[in-house]
Amino acid sequence: MQVTEEMRRIVQPRGRILVGEHVEVIPVPDDIDDWTHPYYAPDNNPASHDRAIRAPYLTQFLADPRYAPAPQFTVAAGGRVFKIFGHVAWHEREEPYLNVIVAYDGFNGTQLWRYPLPEGMMVHRNVFVATPEVLYVGDHESCKRIDARTGKVIDEIRAPAHLVDGPFWKWMALRNGVLYALVGEKEFPDRPVKWKRKQHGWPWNQISPGFNRPEQPWGFGRTLLAFDLKTKKVLWHHRESEPIDARAVCMNDDRLFAFRFGSFLTCLDAASGKVLWRKDKETDAALFETLGEYLPRQSWRTNWRTVVYLKCSNDALYFAGPQLSKLVVLSTSDGRVLWEDPYDNYQLIIHPDALYAISGPWGVEKSKKFDPLTGKVLAELPIGRRACTRPTATSDSILFRAMGGSVRLDLAAGQPRWISPMRPACHDGVTIANGLLYWWPYVCDCQLSLNGVTALTSAGDFDFSPAPEAPGRLVTSTTARQLGPEATELDWPTFRANAERTAVSKARVPERAAVLWKTPTASSTERLTPPIVVG
Repeated sequence: MQVTEEMRRIVQPRGRILVGEHVEVIPVPDDIDDWTHPYYAPDNNPASHDRAIRAPYLTQFLADPRYAPAPQFTVAAGGRVFKIFGHVAWHEREEPYLNVIVAYDGFNGTQLWRYPLPEGMMVHRNVFVATPEVLYVGDHESCKRIDARTGKVIDEIRAPAHLVDGPFWKWMALRNGVLYALVGEKEFPDRPVKWKRKQHGWPWNQISPGFNRPEQPWGFGRTLLAFDLKTKKVLWHHRESEPIDARAVCMNDDRLFAFRFGSFLTCLDAASGKVLWRKDKETDAALFETLGEYLPRQSWRTNWRTVVYLKCSNDALYFAGPQLSKLVVLSTSDGRVLWEDPYDNYQLIIHPDALYAISGPWGVEKSKKFDPLTGKVLAELPIGRRACTRPTATSDSILFRAMGGSVRLDLAAGQPRWISPMRPACHDGVTIANGLLYWWPYVCDCQLSLNGVTALTSAGDFDFSPAPEAPGRLVTSTTARQLGPEATELDWPTFRANAERTAVSKARVPERAAVLWKTPTASSTERLTPPIVVG
């Protein structure tokens, strides 16, 4: 027996095929990508370089849980996907996943391990980084290095006490063997929340003690540090007199940027920590007047206030989000204003060909395609986006929430395409990794067909409408025998009644009905297949 193409098809990258004494390792395709940081990379731009995932799509797998708490984030590397679940459960169905990291096999959805997070930890922040070997998790006391294979803590990295105001890790990024971090004082201790809500959905004014505060209680620190991962030694540190806002820290290829509303914008050399340029309200009042006052907005129209509001490329800094009253673009070379747009509710995707500004609530068609450095409007985008869910991007698409599911903005055609069965979760949007798209469980009760973990793969040349008589479609046994009556038009012999999936039967239901029989399931969490009835 030899290794066949069918064997190679069903075994995932890095998997092994054993035939006799022969061992074949399936290589990792060079066109698939990881999602190593919560916003894909340290630039905070959620646009993957994965070239394998292209429309149209097929279902790769469905997995549990169907519902999960808020907030959430995802990172992925080495064929594993690490899902970070937060501290707020509005319904009992979400409670089993409060404050936990779940590692999934990225190709089949198997849960590999769980890692408990500190109770009440607010996870919607840049303190998670994935590599094939190690998952880095920043918390209230250190950065934990977790074995990506087993979920066990290997060791930790601590910031030297004499350099920082406290041990709390507020932000971090990994690049070229250097771990960058914003570390500072202890934060407001939120608590796990179990609302036991019986109604559908959830209210924006009942989230948690921390989220219900009018001002952001998380993510501020004065000290930026760079650690050599091999030695864990500090390569450099930079300290500000006022706390940096972790939602406005990002990196391009060679520079790190840090901002605080009404105070400063700093550009550091990533290799040395040297200040390349700095703006503050005293030396450049016009810049801070352009950026405006901080807005504490948080709603289904604008997204969560914990979302980042600064992204960067090698050429420009992009300020946009619920915290700002406009879109403002600055030069990375010196911090000067390049252009601005007055609309106050954009979520941005920096693509190689343009800046895509995806607008806020459904029914407000403000989305645009801009020249990233001049602000020239290249196209108006009437795409039907709905609500706060974060947009993300692949090489050929931008993915976001629609009125009843998801939309894929086809970048080549400039047209929206509907993906109907499931909606992206608010904080994450659609995750792109391993040549797949991932939709995640959330707290909502939207008008959807699929809830839970849903992964899609590229359909390629798959024939969606094969002829019924196509060879190989019907496989029978020479010893087969009929075990029961054949189905009639009054029966329900397959999923949604028939091959056309009409979900219609000619059977008549009596006006008065009584229970004929019932049987208990093995457990309350057991998921049953859709029933079929014949005879």
